[in-house]
Amino acid sequence: MSHDRHNIHRVPDGAPLPFPGDATALDVARVIPVLAALAPELSAPDAPGQLRLAQYARAAELGRWIAAAADDLAAALAAHLDGPHGPDQ
Repeated sequence: MSHDRHNIHRVPDGAPLPFPGDATALDVARVIPVLAALAPELSAPDAPGQLRLAQYARAAELGRWIAAAADDLAAALAAHLDGPHGPDQ
């Protein structure tokens, strides 16, 4: 997965999402409802083809960002727990 800097992922308020490696748990929590809000649009039976393609692209974009950010947060937490400051140390 690419971790290049970007400016294409935007939430409804127009703010760009941070690079997944810079995201906080709050950033991830803030984007999950944005992805969920696409559900009614994706379930509309009569969407024109080009609109449906854009909806799928947006859902995939947000899903990839959420997954990458959550993976990076989990890795950082695991490293912290396994490191010299972990609970077993």
